[in-house]
Amino acid sequence: MSILTIILTKFILAACRLFGGGSNLPGKIALRINKNILKFCAGGYKIILVTGTNGKTTTVSMIYNILKEGGKRVITNGTGANMTAGITAAFIGGYRFFGERNEYAVIETDEGYARKLTAEIKPRLFVVTNIARDQTDRFVDPEVTKRLIIDAVRNAPGCKLALNGDDGRLAGLYGENERVYFGIGADSDGTGGICAGGAVMGNRAETVRGAVGELTPESGTFTVNNTEITIPQAGLYNIYNALAAFAAASLLGIGTEISAAALSKCGSKFGRQETVFIDGKEVKIILVKNAAGCGAALETVVLDKNPVTVSVLLSDRTGDGSDVSWINDTNFELLKNMDARKILLGGTRPFDMKKRMLTAGFDENMIEICGDDFAKLTAGIKAAETGKVYILTTYSSMIDLRRYLTMKKYIKKMWQ
Repeated sequence: MSILTIILTKFILAACRLFGGGSNLPGKIALRINKNILKFCAGGYKIILVTGTNGKTTTVSMIYNILKEGGKRVITNGTGANMTAGITAAFIGGYRFFGERNEYAVIETDEGYARKLTAEIKPRLFVVTNIARDQTDRFVDPEVTKRLIIDAVRNAPGCKLALNGDDGRLAGLYGENERVYFGIGADSDGTGGICAGGAVMGNRAETVRGAVGELTPESGTFTVNNTEITIPQAGLYNIYNALAAFAAASLLGIGTEISAAALSKCGSKFGRQETVFIDGKEVKIILVKNAAGCGAALETVVLDKNPVTVSVLLSDRTGDGSDVSWINDTNFELLKNMDARKILLGGTRPFDMKKRMLTAGFDENMIEICGDDFAKLTAGIKAAETGKVYILTTYSSMIDLRRYLTMKKYIKKMWQ
């Protein structure tokens, strides 16, 4: 039964990719046929799970690239299908009937599904990027998210942990697990920074400290283990993602040289600072979903001192969260510090976003409402007087936008 389920699901996966569909449906069908298929396909893998509020997909991509750079055979759910069905489809997609099987699986998991996942499969390594307020209709409060992640870790008592030592909410995730803390704060000697002073570290923890160098609209530089690394991804938050990947690699026994080489080549994709060219305009797509993540993205965008066009696609569909009040806690006023010539607003809640932009001090004449009309959005991009366009978009609108741009052949593949 398991082998037949795998064959059928591989066929459905191929069809979905051919016609631009995702991987949740094949996974759902596989689980309906055989509820134990995930456990069957995940057997034998060295599994690295990555969860947290922000940065999961990019961190997974970075760890994946480090493992590949080290010559490892590895699979991943790199497009962010991070619930049970999508994760199941990833394991089935990577299943090999003949030849050498893959050794590692780097899997992104939604914070709410992590404990269900670790009840079925046991990771060797668990990476937690951060915990912030997000999707209050699901998680209510960051403490709820924290408890869900703690439960997930408890389901895998022998796993190693890579934790953000600059996030005070992760202080309760230490226990007896071997772990590495990563961050850019001061030494863990009580002066602040990593591990909030080190009191929570215990004697089974190490630290990976990064010293931040130059930040540009296109890249970020940091130094770790006396090695300077420049990643082709902008923003302080991506340096945190890189340090998370570096910490994970250290727990897997991968050296600095291999990690540095992989991170320096790990570009952006799939809506995470992904660059698309539309009739000569350079369009950067940046996924945002909460005040913390959007604020970090805005701090990166304003590094660009050239004239730009800004678009915000705000939606409240499944995957976004129905509560969009986080935009009122986000410092969109930062955009006043750059030369923004036009603001294009879309998604299912463009008028909420318009109100927020007016509150931030932008002239109504600068604002154009596009809604879910991607043809209108594309026309606005083409007509823009600037050569650079930044699109800040929530998840469902990012997926729909990429699907439209694939159909119009601005993007080669819907799913990468």
